Order: sequence, then C-alpha cells, then structure tokens
Amino acid sequence: IPSIDPSIGTSLDGVPLPSNTGVILDAFDLGSIEVLRGPQGVLFGRNVTGGAVLVNTKRPTEEFEAEFRARVDSGFRGTGEAVTYSGVITGPLTERVRGKLALYRSDDDGWFENQFNGDNYGKTDVFLARVGLEFDVTENVNLLVQYENGDQEGDGIASQQHDRPETSLDGLFSRDSHDLSLDFPTQYDPEWQQLTTTTTVDVNFGDGIITNILAWRDFETVFASDIDGTPVSSFHAIGGTEIEFWSNELRYNGTFGNHYITTGIYYQDYDLVYQESRTLLEDSRAPNPPVFRSGGGEQQAETLGVFFNTDYTVNEDWTVSAGIRYTTEEKDVVTAAQNLNPQFPTAPNHNGLCGPVIGPVDCLVDFEGGDEWSNVSYNLGVRYQMSETTMLYSSLSRSFRAGGYNVRRATFASGRDPFDEEQVDQWEIGIKADITDNVRLNVAGFYMKGQDMQRVAIVSTPDGVAQNIFNAAEVSHKGVEADVQIVLAENLVFSAAVGYLDAQYEEIDVDLNGDDVIDGRDKDLDVPFVTDFNSTASLTHDLALGDWGYLTSQLRYSRRNDRTNQDNTQVIPSQDLFDVNFSLVPSDANWEISIFGKNLKDEVNWANETGIFGTAVAPINKGRTYGIEFIYRTQ
Repeated sequence: IPSIDPSIGTSLDGVPLPSNTGVILDAFDLGSIEVLRGPQGVLFGRNVTGGAVLVNTKRPTEEFEAEFRARVDSGFRGTGEAVTYSGVITGPLTERVRGKLALYRSDDDGWFENQFNGDNYGKTDVFLARVGLEFDVTENVNLLVQYENGDQEGDGIASQQHDRPETSLDGLFSRDSHDLSLDFPTQYDPEWQQLTTTTTVDVNFGDGIITNILAWRDFETVFASDIDGTPVSSFHAIGGTEIEFWSNELRYNGTFGNHYITTGIYYQDYDLVYQESRTLLEDSRAPNPPVFRSGGGEQQAETLGVFFNTDYTVNEDWTVSAGIRYTTEEKDVVTAAQNLNPQFPTAPNHNGLCGPVIGPVDCLVDFEGGDEWSNVSYNLGVRYQMSETTMLYSSLSRSFRAGGYNVRRATFASGRDPFDEEQVDQWEIGIKADITDNVRLNVAGFYMKGQDMQRVAIVSTPDGVAQNIFNAAEVSHKGVEADVQIVLAENLVFSAAVGYLDAQYEEIDVDLNGDDVIDGRDKDLDVPFVTDFNSTASLTHDLALGDWGYLTSQLRYSRRNDRTNQDNTQVIPSQDLFDVNFSLVPSDANWEISIFGKNLKDEVNWANETGIFGTAVAPINKGRTYGIEFIYRTQ
C-alpha cells in the first residue's frame, strides 16, 4: 500500500524517498552505502524507526576515470539468461567544471517457466542513465547538479499458489518448488526521473559548511498481477501509481570549541495517486458471474522539520551527544472504495475501469478528509574511548513513523479513518574493539518499545480481500547483535555476524486473529516478520599467482529462521543461502574477471504469504544462479 510510509528510510544522494514504492535501486555507480540501525529520527526525520539506508552515487572526479562492467547470469534451467552491462565516465571538463555520465542496462529473459503456456517468466528490461555536473563557483562555493532517468518493462510478481500446511489443503505446487502457472499477462513498468542540486558553502562562522539539497523526483508505474497464482481466472488486478515530490534541506555543520554542531530545516511536498482494479471469480466454472471492482485514492502531504544535534568532547576519552527534531505533517486524501465502482471493462485490457491512472472514467469518491500530526524525536548518547582499540557507547533515542490513510480500500467500510503515528523508543549499549591486530569485534544489546504500532490486517469480506490499517498494539523488542572479523592468516579472513531478537506484544487494541474478541489469544500471537535468529559467515582467501596477479575466493553463508506473516498461522520458512565467488585480478592490467554462484542450495524463499481459497499464494524469488562478470577500470 503506497500510502503507508516506510519504517526503514532510504535516501538517494541525500534525498529521503517518501515511499517504499520505487526504492529498489540497481547497485551500480555507487560512491558509498551506509546502513544505520535503529531509530534515526533526529538527523533523518520521520519513517526511520527501524533505521536508514543512505545511498550515494559517485561524484564527478578531478582526474579522468572510467569503469565498465558486463555480467551474464543464468539458472541453467532451460529458461532465459540475464545480461547486464554498465559504464561510468567521469573527469574534468574545464578548470572549474567536472562531469559524469553513467549508463546501465539489464535484460533478463526470465528465470522461471510459466507452466500455463511454457514461456519464460520474470522478464525485465531496465535502462538507467545518470548525468552529473560539479561546479567550483568560487573558492568557497561548490554546486553539484545530478539528474537520473530510468525505465523498466517486464513481468509482474511471480505468484505461486502452494500448500498451506495449517489447513491441510493442497495447493497447485509444493512450497519447496519454484513452479508457477499463471494465465494472466502480468506486468510491472515503472518510469522515473530525479533532479538534485547540492550547494555547499564554506563559512568562517564556526569554520563550518552550509549545505542546501534541493530535489525533485517523479515516479510512475502501471502493473498487472495474477493474485490467485493459478491457471484459472479467479483474482486478477491491474492498476498504477504516480508519485511526485520535491524537497529542500538547508543544513549547517560547524565546530565551536568542544561542540560539533549540526542543525537545519527540511521541507517536503509530496503527491501520491494510486488506482487498482480487480477482476474476481472470472473462472467459467465459478457459480457467479465475474465481478469487477475499481478504486484508489489521491494523497497530498506537506512535511516540515527543524533539527539540532551536538557532539560535545568532554576530554580525550569522553564524548556526549544530544539532538532533537520537531516535525509537523499535514495530509489530505480523497479515496474511492472498490465495491462502489463495479464498472465493466470495454476491452480485454480493462481500460473501461475507473481511475486517475489507467481509467478514462473518474471513480465514485466516497471519502475526503485530512489530518495533521506533529512529533518530537530525540537522541542522547555517550561514548567512552577506553583505550586506543576499544570504545564503549550507550544511547537513548526516539523516532516516529508517519500517520496517514489507506488508499487501497477494497470495501466501503475499510480504511476511512486515519491511522496515527507509530512511536519507537530504543536504548542501546555496545562495544567496538580491536581485540588483537587480527581480531575485530562489535557487540550491541538493545531494547525497543513501540507504541501505536501500525498493523496491516488482511481480512476476507463479501466484497473481496481487504487490507485494513490499525494502530494495533504496544510491542517490545529485546535483542543482541555481534559481528567479528578474524585474520586467520596473511591471505585468509573469516567474518561472521549473529543476531538474536525477542519480540512480543505488551498491549493489544485490535482483534488480530479475527475471532471478534480482543483477548490473550491476540496478545500471544507472534509479531509479524520477526525472526528470532539470523546469522551470516564468510571466508575470503587471496591466492598469489606470482608476478601475474592474485585469485580471490569467497564462500558466504547466511541463515534466517522462520517467521510469521500478518499474525496468522502462516509461517514463512527458514532460509539457508550459500554463495560463492572467484575473482581473478592481474597485477599489471586494469581488468578483472569473476565467476559466481548464488543460492547454491536452490532454496525457495519469499517475503510474504497470503491465504487465499484455503491455500496460500506467495511472490517467490529466483533460485540458484551462476554467472560471470568482467570489469575494466582506467585506474
């Protein structure tokens, strides 16, 4: 549901992306990636209760540089291959101007086989272009202008109907297979563009820097999905999403004595349009005629945030930090329930259905409303440099996930009222240490308390499956995370990380299990999508090949325990993944070549699962793949 704000924020070149829709980013032309865990509300605003992922593309360079990559991977299953190639060229244009051109193309013929017609499934064709210009306007003023344009065409979700053990009903396929059979021509065709200008000014005040980031982004997509995951027409959906926003952040960083200060103001104007049309019971064997439903909504949101953070160096061993952010947000929405718009298609592509995205007819609106929210995020922390190799730290922080409205309203009664903000408080304590010259260890323990937790509950109604959003509960999370890196030999490194998490409901305000009673059985349910244990380990070896170069080999293993989906009895099973990579790097050449294998056990994995027709339907991911990649760099 695109009107539900994310709980882990993603930013691209310093620009927070307001929706989970459109945040899948191809990993090329990367300058850096930062992953910040836990609430990050002071510096990054709302919608970072679980953390923030900061993606920065490469800036234009002062010296000429070029990098070209080509990769082919396949599952060798008799289906198609995926071919990806990209290039980045950057360097000086004049004494004061630098430029960058980055191009990316990926053509995937489809990893799956659609047993309905024998065709490959999972086809995608992606093209992405980025242009950057950096100007030294004066000795103290720098301007960076970046533009991105992307386009993708391909198949939609790989829906598989499979067994649902808790009902003892057999689906079309085993949960341990990658088989699927879809009769509906699915699609997912997004287009997007983003323009960002970053201005930095060096100032004498506090020997600081003023930074202004002004950005505009437009994202549009149409989709078609075979929701039932079967070769008969029982539940299909088509629709589209349009997202447009512009934002501006004005920030100052400077030093005053023992204080390092970050302060600023952030504004965002965000428009969202969502439309979905459903075809139900179209199967000729069904006792009822097909039912057509259309609906959706439009949402406008304005956000303003003011923030201040300081790090105070008490002495060479102790540092204290404190920060605060005030945010206010206003949202206005217009929605149309799907069961109020039972229009009939005039053509096979359903273009007679209502909607602002794909329909020529306006939907019948049944709700207009708006609301305002304001909140305060804060952070308090202390760091103690116990020795040159060991640091202890502790922090207390608060962050918010924005409130809003449900624009995917299947029925008249669902989702008319707004849901409020979700608040998360976290206390964390940890240690970062170089135990020896060959051993590095990080350990963190944390306790999180979530209030007014936003829950999406999937319910069946006479008018079809509906997704309702509630402020359902108060939740606690207790956990420990640790990672270690050990140099076993001069050319052999072992890395590992483990995480344990205990999550449970403290209070329940909504009937989550659907028995029309709020009681201990709701409170005893598992918190959705929480796995109690996960781990990863890798072994990396460098083999010297004399003066010729070296061969790097890496084996990686990761495990994630099972978890529940939407607090029902459906369980997303545990997952074990093995990956391997071999890279040959010559000493006196600018190229390298790698061969790799991913998911060597051919594990079946999916992110969520929905009960439907007594069985289960899940979007499944690719299984085992092998590939080869060639990289050329000028330096």
